[in-house]
Amino acid sequence: MPQTTTETVVRDANGHASADEEEEEEDISIQRDFFVPPDCDGRLKPFGARLLADQVFADEFYDTPDYALSLQGITLRLRDGQLELSHGASAGGQDPHPLGVLRGPDDVAAFLHSRSLLREDAPLHGDVREALKRENFQVFATPSISRRVYGIPQGELLPAKISFEVSDLGHSVGEIEVSVDHRDELPAALKTIDVLSQRLGFKSVTELK
Repeated sequence: MPQTTTETVVRDANGHASADEEEEEEDISIQRDFFVPPDCDGRLKPFGARLLADQVFADEFYDTPDYALSLQGITLRLRDGQLELSHGASAGGQDPHPLGVLRGPDDVAAFLHSRSLLREDAPLHGDVREALKRENFQVFATPSISRRVYGIPQGELLPAKISFEVSDLGHSVGEIEVSVDHRDELPAALKTIDVLSQRLGFKSVTELK
């Protein structure tokens, strides 16, 4: 079963957090991941949610025969030709890659190298499936994933975007994202995420442990 991590991500328009407090910032996004209930669509209606995207994916999840990735809390997925790896922090707390998601063959390979899960001279370019097979990675799950994205207009809370994925294996996860123009609006954005998650019955991974 694919594993899910939870975190709050804050980034500006370039995907980086700025350390210059005197410079005005724009396009700051706050994202937080949750487990979502099966009737999520119906729960969104009272908020005036508008469907922005409705997609279906056939994912391929990879691991070694001895489940070396799963045992370290790592998920390796191929979706529409795009390689994606999600992971938690290392046990020693010295991981050069912070908690989160990596995309693309270069970043994924660098992470696997750092955990001694891939040979240093083993690239993941070209035919990704063949490259993974050559390095003894095998497909262990091929769930069908339904992904829907909703936009929630501004009311008593800031406008938000909610996306969630439901697999035919019963795995349902979602994300609430709020974007603001200035750093002083971050408290309101965090409040919006907290209130929406509570009212919608979303549960963080830590709450379910």
